[in-house]
Amino acid sequence: MPPLRLERIAPAHTEALRDMAREFAEAGDPRLAASLEDPAAFFDAVERFAEGRDLPEDRVQQSEFLVFGGERLLGRVRLRHRLIPPLERDGGNLGYEIRPTERGKGHATDALRLGLDEARRIGLERVLLTAAETNLASRRVIEKHGGEPDGTRVSPNTGERMQRYWIRL
Repeated sequence: MPPLRLERIAPAHTEALRDMAREFAEAGDPRLAASLEDPAAFFDAVERFAEGRDLPEDRVQQSEFLVFGGERLLGRVRLRHRLIPPLERDGGNLGYEIRPTERGKGHATDALRLGLDEARRIGLERVLLTAAETNLASRRVIEKHGGEPDGTRVSPNTGERMQRYWIRL
């Protein structure tokens, strides 16, 4: 497979994103459901977040990227430009996900590396990542990139215990 690359999410990715969203939904994960329900509203929200305009008070400016291997959409990376208390508990600066059929192939490691490059590009000196205590694969990916554990918190979104990690850039 060719090296992975990030592309800023855009309406041109609608069909590839729908395909990935369906795969997540079939695996019982609704995280991309909004892209299926109302693509125009989804892309409008992505743009508002990228510009940091008209955001809810519990959100911050966020750059969102899709992860491609050749022409295949493999996953998504979200980079939050700063932290606020809700993100310190769950979410952090950087989040990534790989579609279920592409997991276990090293793509998460590459996706996080590319996300860290973007964090450096916008001037962050360190980033916070969180992973469910039970998500050993994600925790290993974060640790592989130098993630230093910083305790756990209970996610207000899921009720899961989340391991916090800092990565110095």
